[in-house]
Amino acid sequence: MPITVLLADDSVLVLHMSDSKRITPGEFRSRLNLGKAQLMAISVWNDPETQALAGSYGAANCLDKASLGTHLIPAILQLASPSSESN
Repeated sequence: MPITVLLADDSVLVLHMSDSKRITPGEFRSRLNLGKAQLMAISVWNDPETQALAGSYGAANCLDKASLGTHLIPAILQLASPSSESN
């Protein structure tokens, strides 16, 4: 499947999920046309390296998968709020 330009209101990226197609953070950002949308990352790790990796992909934040049950919806609402668009 070719990598294409994606348009979305907001997007979620799962870090550290391997597949046969690897792209750099720069290539990912260039193909994900965020415009006013924002990107959120999720990962099983929550260390400084993972936070830096999420940032390199352009993520506004990175959530720990272990806390998705309580933090995912509030994080999505925060990203979608008008005040977060000015960040």
